[in-house]
Amino acid sequence: MHGIIFGAGFGTRMRPYTEVLPKPAIPFLNIPHWAHSLFFLEQLQCDNIFINTHYLPERMKESVNTINTSRPIHLVHEPNEILGSSGGLANILISIKSPSEHVAVFNGDTIRLFKDPKKLNLAFEKHVQEDALLTFVLMPHPDAGRSLSAVWIGKNNEFRDVGLTCADHQLRPYHYPGIFFANKKIAQYIEPKYGSLFTDVCLPLSKKGLTIKSVVIE
Repeated sequence: MHGIIFGAGFGTRMRPYTEVLPKPAIPFLNIPHWAHSLFFLEQLQCDNIFINTHYLPERMKESVNTINTSRPIHLVHEPNEILGSSGGLANILISIKSPSEHVAVFNGDTIRLFKDPKKLNLAFEKHVQEDALLTFVLMPHPDAGRSLSAVWIGKNNEFRDVGLTCADHQLRPYHYPGIFFANKKIAQYIEPKYGSLFTDVCLPLSKKGLTIKSVVIE
């Protein structure tokens, strides 16, 4: 399995700090945001790490060079326009030449504190067992579906909707901490152009009956 870290965003909500550093490169506890995701990807035994860049790519490259890891890190630049979550994923998958069937994808600007980080390994095993095209990792949060946008799932943990509210009251809202596993077959449904993984890819695919699942961990 390969690991992917999304690192291309503008970080507009953290200006003026992001005027000189991309948000994933801003330190948290003296470690760049993106490198906190690297810890989990190493734990998942990912062979290679791919990081997409767009905004301040040279500063992102400098940040990557400050971190020691046994995993090769490959930067995949988006030169003309930022591609969003679906386009960024498509662009990286094009650059992956090895036959590994799955990828683990982390937002590079998010800090996560799990009670038991090893449950991520179990989440990946479930993703493989269920032969899911994509599996979101979700967390309980008291404000999900109230003041925070949520991922809404059905009784079998299937992805059904995303947003602050949901018309189907039988669905359950959970917080999305920016982690998912994907079968590389998803490449046939996405293109390297700007798009949202949730609204442009997963919502249409779930309505067509394709397997988009979730795993809830704390």
